[in-house]
Amino acid sequence: SVQTSSEFLPLYLELMPNIIFVDIHLQGEKGSDVVRKIRQDIDPFVHAVMISSDGTRDTVLSVKDAGARGYIVKPFNRDFVYQHMIKAPTFLPRAI
Repeated sequence: SVQTSSEFLPLYLELMPNIIFVDIHLQGEKGSDVVRKIRQDIDPFVHAVMISSDGTRDTVLSVKDAGARGYIVKPFNRDFVYQHMIKAPTFLPRAI
């Protein structure tokens, strides 16, 4: 797993994923700052979902302000993650 934006940003450029899940607390910075950097410098259409154990209203509003499209409070389950995935505009569900 990636822990800092210096590790994450080059991978984002290489892979250009359809959706990203970013924890609010990264080593030395906020995940919302990473999403803001991607939105401003790389991909204005990034579909980012923030993850945190902090579900306070102020925190949720701050990540939405940074450009996050969704918010998941820990602990979470696979079905809840899937509900966020299908909201990504380029997500194509497949039969498994």
